[in-house]
Amino acid sequence: MPRTRKITPWTPAHVKSLRRLAGRKTVAAISRELKRTAAAVRFKAHTERISLAMK
Repeated sequence: MPRTRKITPWTPAHVKSLRRLAGRKTVAAISRELKRTAAAVRFKAHTERISLAMK
């Protein structure tokens, strides 16, 4: 039996939260808050051209 994954689409509200948290919290903290994997957060930040570097 093949594995199935639950893919949660990114809503505009999720992207807005990502922009608000980027640079203020670590990727791990952002991923916990958005209930997504760290890789998903990094990938979405890259595609939206959002810097995750801590300020």
